[in-house]
Amino acid sequence: MKKTIGKNIDVEVEYIIRDRNGKIKKKHKEKSDSLLANFLRIVRTAITGASESLIDRLGNLFTLTDTEIQNIKIDAPEGNDDYGILAGRGTSEVYPNDYNLSSPIGHGDGDGLLHYYGTGFSDITVDNATKESKFEVYRDFKNNGSIDITINEIGLAIELEPHDILIFRHVFENPPTLKTYEYITLMVRIKIIS
Repeated sequence: MKKTIGKNIDVEVEYIIRDRNGKIKKKHKEKSDSLLANFLRIVRTAITGASESLIDRLGNLFTLTDTEIQNIKIDAPEGNDDYGILAGRGTSEVYPNDYNLSSPIGHGDGDGLLHYYGTGFSDITVDNATKESKFEVYRDFKNNGSIDITINEIGLAIELEPHDILIFRHVFENPPTLKTYEYITLMVRIKIIS
């Protein structure tokens, strides 16, 4: 049987906006092709044991070895805007060697800031009927300021102390705007199609 050649890794971003009472106001999904070169370098190190040079969110170059793979973390705690799911205002095009968001939105409870809750992730699910394996990384944010905030970009960064490494960046086609006291869940879903 001849197999159709197509994309094997599929990435989606999703957001869900809720009002101050938790009622869902809007859900939106978009396809993304924005896994970065840092992601592939980490995968190569994990699979081959070869060292790779990575660029952290501050622009510093460092070497990743296979013994450090076990120290990677993605589950950033509440208040930490260095790694996990990140939100930004930037609209610049995504490039493979991007190492930071174009214009990150920091953690806080004032105007122009977002309250960053902890980053979570799901287990891997496998569906033999659809031939898909997937997992999700997600984070809630809240606008506690007095002005609206538009989130134009989403990032996913890992921590490998003392470095934070961006592995995914997406600029929304349909960016969400959060009004005062609204919440948003930002999610990155990575699927492998067999």
